[in-house]
Amino acid sequence: MRLAAESRLYAVAVGVLGLALATGATFAPSAVAAPHARAAGAAVCAYASGTPSPGQATNAPCVEPAGEAGKWKLRKDTSVDYAAEVADLEAHAGAGDTPQAPAPSWSGILGTGSQYRLPYTSPCRSASASLTSQGFCFSATDQSASTGPLTWNGEGVELRPQGQTTSADAAGLDGADDMYWGRQIVATGWSAYKGANGSGGSGDPAYNQISALTFAEWQGTRSDSEDPRYRKVVLTENTATGGASQLTDPVLHLGGIAWYGHYLYATDVHTGSSLHGVTVFDLDHIVYIGANSRLVAAAHGAHYVMPVVARWISTGTGSYYVPGGSMSLDRGPTGPSLLIGAGSARPATEVMRFALHTADSAAGPTLVTDSGGTASAVAAYQLNNPVNDQGTPEVPSGVVSNNGVFYYHIENAHGTSSRLDAWNSTTGAHCSVTKWPKASEGLSFWHAADGDHLFGATANAGTRTAYDAQLTTVFPGGC
Repeated sequence: MRLAAESRLYAVAVGVLGLALATGATFAPSAVAAPHARAAGAAVCAYASGTPSPGQATNAPCVEPAGEAGKWKLRKDTSVDYAAEVADLEAHAGAGDTPQAPAPSWSGILGTGSQYRLPYTSPCRSASASLTSQGFCFSATDQSASTGPLTWNGEGVELRPQGQTTSADAAGLDGADDMYWGRQIVATGWSAYKGANGSGGSGDPAYNQISALTFAEWQGTRSDSEDPRYRKVVLTENTATGGASQLTDPVLHLGGIAWYGHYLYATDVHTGSSLHGVTVFDLDHIVYIGANSRLVAAAHGAHYVMPVVARWISTGTGSYYVPGGSMSLDRGPTGPSLLIGAGSARPATEVMRFALHTADSAAGPTLVTDSGGTASAVAAYQLNNPVNDQGTPEVPSGVVSNNGVFYYHIENAHGTSSRLDAWNSTTGAHCSVTKWPKASEGLSFWHAADGDHLFGATANAGTRTAYDAQLTTVFPGGC
């Protein structure tokens, strides 16, 4: 299936992955649970002394009170001249530190040196993915639990899929609503989990030290018979100017990403006194460094990089900082916005909404701010406190919303399956399905001519996939 170019996306995308080749796989109707309303309308969250009451959101999602959302704030970082850093890198990215050549294009990015996708079949596609109709498996190299195509400190490093977004989010600025530069593209965030000899996780020296995006074609558009490809583009920052470009790693987990216009927004990590909330990259500044061996080495072997073009720093007081878990783009009726999950802040089930300018406005596709340059959340919500099959609370790693309905998944405690929940913030209806792909990460939303779709990705070694599920099959009666 190819999503029609004339389709309109007026909804969401969040932290995680995906997409791909049609396989003809069928859905499993038996896995669908009928929607059931838990309240006549959405509840307003109760608070004690300005703090969410413990257990308030347990199995009862709610809308936060008026005035609460505005306590979450982001301010654009003006202490660094990011434009000068990017310009310097582009002026010295070629062989012998000459200007970059050629300029980035999908034919180059997805051409020689890129990786082939694999069919969306077993064993890569797990039995728990019965609600997904199509997708693809990442390459055999990217399925490895110990090494991948990139290196860190001279050794192989395992990267895991995290957030996900698509060209449909980007608004197709070249005239087609679901395309960017003439192609339907899926972007997936990856972060380093462990070095070849490491133990993995936050205690591993390589953890989060490399962050990258894979850009993959949803459907092949070339005239040859090759399967569509994808490539990892390493995220970086040029911290030296004056002709001596020096690439450093921004240290991002990429739990959430959202592609809006030419900007790629990514949730940051909370490390020490660094309270970065959102880091921004630019599709117009993908830089080819393949002919510059010094820069290739600094970029862990990658031939394409995307440098930081902006940062939005969390300035909320107390616990109201925005470290970011998931992220998505919502094109709801009130206008475009970023939906950001609180991650480890306050109750981790909170999500907040920051308004965006329309992509074609004079301000461009960026956050709406006050006269002082501060962006404040315009709404906030608590999802139900998700509990897995063992009664253990789980943090949703992927959250999207469309027209007031939130979709988020909860992992089985043993990692054998996931559950997808939906909550209608207008009616209070709360729905759930099982048999969702295990180890799911970010989610994104694509409104196509044939209906609404959720795209996602799975992170476990050996079963790393990007998948698509049509909402009319997942929730036949809506929610």
